Amino acid sequence: MSETLFADGQIVAFTVLLAISVLVPIIMFVWYYMKKKAKLASYFIGFVGTVLMVAGKYLLDTFFVSMLGLGEYLDPKIHPVYTALYAAVTTGLLMIISTYVIMKFAMDGREGKENALLLLIGKAGLYLVMYGAVTEMTYMSVANTVNDMGLDKYISQLSDPAIRDSQRVAVQALASRPVTEIVTEGALQVLLFVLHIALGILVYMRMHKSKDVLSDEKLEHIKKEGRDIAWYEKRREGMLSLAIIVQILSLIPFCLLQVNIGIDLAILYLLADIILTLAAGFGSYAMYKQLK
Repeated sequence: MSETLFADGQIVAFTVLLAISVLVPIIMFVWYYMKKKAKLASYFIGFVGTVLMVAGKYLLDTFFVSMLGLGEYLDPKIHPVYTALYAAVTTGLLMIISTYVIMKFAMDGREGKENALLLLIGKAGLYLVMYGAVTEMTYMSVANTVNDMGLDKYISQLSDPAIRDSQRVAVQALASRPVTEIVTEGALQVLLFVLHIALGILVYMRMHKSKDVLSDEKLEHIKKEGRDIAWYEKRREGMLSLAIIVQILSLIPFCLLQVNIGIDLAILYLLADIILTLAAGFGSYAMYKQLK
């Protein structure tokens, strides 16, 4: 009889998070596309943004690790804090910059806030599937396979002894993770999906002058308040930087968990990201309602 290394609760957590990571982007897309008059192409252009982000991350990693020889400093076993901060900064930066690039160069004929939001749903959705659903599916597959055949037999299928040792350690580490940590990490991925969409609205605002995207009602309200449109323009200029900073801050808790830092603080990490996501979400929603 094979050993049961993974508890039922862990496997259930992997399964539920896998379903959420797949269903949330699909439901969001279907709901918004059926409700708004946005062009379907905008959704798939969002996919291109995610591909650009992944390619950019690969190039950055190659530059810092291979060309500059900083692999030792970015090894989670040697410098976990550096590794986590590097991952948060580079990923957050590329998330926002890739959004800016595709909105600027790939949206001709697809202007308007509805197309912009559909693009963001596609971009954030593919990211959640790639890094959320695929991860949970891998974890679930490993857990079920190890429980069925046993760890020793599972490891014996690997030909390279060095890989066997590292894989054994990795599987044991995965099996030792409490359900709360697994759920927290998955929830952080979903929050990143929501936050990335919200911050994309800031990017959209930064790319267009206020008089070109604000609704007539909002422009009239500004005049009644006696404010100059220049005040809104000044605020708009800082939105790209704000989006990058918030995106990086939201990634830090997730990246710290990835290198096993502050596992006991997982719930606090989650609460911090919930607050950040709610603040950005409500702020972006208020801005979205003011757009044409």
